[in-house]
Amino acid sequence: MIRWLVLAAVLLTAAGDGFAGELRLLSYNVRGIPPVITFLGRPGARIPLIVEKLEDFDVALLQETFSYQDVIERCATDADCVTYHGPGRKFRWGHVIAAPVLGLCWLTPRCRLPTNSGLMTVAQPARVDTERIAAERFERCWGYLIGGNDCFAAKGFVLVRTTLADGAEVDIYNTHLDAANWRWDRSTRKSQIAELGRAIAHYSAGRAVIVAGDFNFRKHRGEDLAPLERFQADLALADSTACADADVADARGLDRIFFRSGDRFHVDCVAAGVDPSFTYVRDGKERPLSDHDALAATFRISRLAEATPGLE
Repeated sequence: MIRWLVLAAVLLTAAGDGFAGELRLLSYNVRGIPPVITFLGRPGARIPLIVEKLEDFDVALLQETFSYQDVIERCATDADCVTYHGPGRKFRWGHVIAAPVLGLCWLTPRCRLPTNSGLMTVAQPARVDTERIAAERFERCWGYLIGGNDCFAAKGFVLVRTTLADGAEVDIYNTHLDAANWRWDRSTRKSQIAELGRAIAHYSAGRAVIVAGDFNFRKHRGEDLAPLERFQADLALADSTACADADVADARGLDRIFFRSGDRFHVDCVAAGVDPSFTYVRDGKERPLSDHDALAATFRISRLAEATPGLE
C-alpha cells in the first residue's frame, strides 16, 4: 500500500512540474564580411556549408551575416526554416566620410558594406513556434576604419519568443556588441550591455530567458569583463559554461550563452560547449568555418507547478 502511495505522489509531482521538452541552440559568428575586407577567405563557399548544419538546432543565433543574408535566407527556405533579421541599417555621417576609402569594395563581386545588423535568428518551425518581438539598435557605436569598424553595422539585438511543442515559452535574445580593445570600444560595450539589460528587463520581466551572441568581452581583461558580470548578476543569468565540457569550452570567451528561469518555466542547461563539426576541407586541410567557435547548448525547459499570480 505504501509503495503505491509513493508512486502516486511521484506521478502527481511530475504532472505538476509539467516537463516541456528540450531546446537545442547554436550561437555562431559566421564572419560573413565581403572578401576584400576579411582575413578569412571564401565566405561565399563557407556560408552555405554553415547553413547546412543549422538543421541540427531548433534555434540558431547567427552574427556577422552582413553580406550573405540572402544566401542564408535562400538555403533556409529550401530547408523549410524561418529567419528573423536584427535591426535595420542606420545612417551616420561617418559612412560618408569613410565611403571613398572603402569605395574599392564595390569593384569586387558580392561586395556590400556591412551596414545592417548582421544578426539573423534561424528557427525550425516543425519543432518550435517563434515570433519576433523586438529588434533594436544600440544607441552608441565606435569606430570607422579603426578598431572594429563597428559604426558601419547596426549592432543591437533581436528578440524571438519561442514556444516548444508542450507550450513552454522562452525569450531568446541574439546580440552582437562592439569589437576591438581601444578605450572607446570598452566604453561603448559598457553602454551597450547596460542597454541590453534594460531591454531584457522591459520585454522579459518574469519570463524565462536565453541571451546569446558575440559579446566581445575578453576573459583575460578583468576591467573589460566587469560590465558583463554586472549584467549577468542584475538579471540573475547563469552562464552555460557551468554545464560545459572543459575540453570543448570557448577559450577566448567572446561568445557567450546565458540563461535564467522565469515565473512559469524552469530552464536547466543539460549540455554546452563548442561544436567541433563546423569545419570544412580546403587544399587538403581541415579548416574552421569561421574565426569564432560555434557554441552549442541543450536546455531542458519545465513548466513550474504553480505560475506566479498576475503573469498569465
